[in-house]
Amino acid sequence: MSVKNLGHSIMGTPLGIGLGELAHAGGRIFYVDSELGDDGNTGLEPDKAKKTVNAAYVACTTNKNDVIALIPRATSYAISASESILTWSKDYVHMVGASDGRVRVDMAAGVSTAGIALSGDGCVFKNVYLTNSSNTAASGALVLTGTNCTFVNCQIAAMLGATSAADAGAYTIKFTGGGGHKFIGCTIGQTSQARTNANSDIIPATSVDNVSFTDCKFIMNSGSAAQFFLSAGASSITGVWVFRSPIFANVGTGLTTAFSINAAPGGYFVLDTGALSFGSTKYCASANVLIGAPVPTGLTSGLAVAAA
Repeated sequence: MSVKNLGHSIMGTPLGIGLGELAHAGGRIFYVDSELGDDGNTGLEPDKAKKTVNAAYVACTTNKNDVIALIPRATSYAISASESILTWSKDYVHMVGASDGRVRVDMAAGVSTAGIALSGDGCVFKNVYLTNSSNTAASGALVLTGTNCTFVNCQIAAMLGATSAADAGAYTIKFTGGGGHKFIGCTIGQTSQARTNANSDIIPATSVDNVSFTDCKFIMNSGSAAQFFLSAGASSITGVWVFRSPIFANVGTGLTTAFSINAAPGGYFVLDTGALSFGSTKYCASANVLIGAPVPTGLTSGLAVAAA
């Protein structure tokens, strides 16, 4: 099928609510095509697409609402070691998969253990499946230090190899500052590789402010009872982290607790009405986790009955 520029669509699929408007606000759309693209192209039309995500990122200008549009192909978009995109520092630069599903962007062997270090503010990611399959110790997919970034219909996954899955320092997303981020309709984690050490999908590290997850799934395949969906140390957050209608699903060995929360994390974690967890005995033993439910208990409401 030929690819045509249908306004802000690719192959008839709209880029998504909001991103077309962002481009009209002064930003440019840089198309990327892993099969037919060439990094020598301008990237400003689908038939003049760039080949790599990094080339499109380099072409973007900070604070201009430029958009990287990924044309869906059978082969995932690869990010190699030392590419500029691994230190995403440009504010208001966005990435969208031009698909009703998710376009995969993968960090493979040799990539920094941090995955993408996102320090830019106000960045939007939509319809992207972001993975770090480098299989190195203490590795993750995403480190967030900026503010007010939004993720819509994304999957973010790490610990995809035996080495990373067995490392206590491994993670999926780590927050090391800033805050105000929103995750909407996203999937965090993976179930293809069993995890065998006390690692965590979500780690807030230092005074991370007011993050929200709406209609998100958190998934894992636990190889023991010691893994966590969320680990928060002392003074790791400020304000309130809100999980609206979340699902925490562990398909492996039952977890002792879903979360590991310090007695003084610096703020509160709120699991809003509709929270559901299975594959865990309870959420955690911290009074700083508040659960909205018909009969809130603070620790166990919203838990599903384990499968026989």
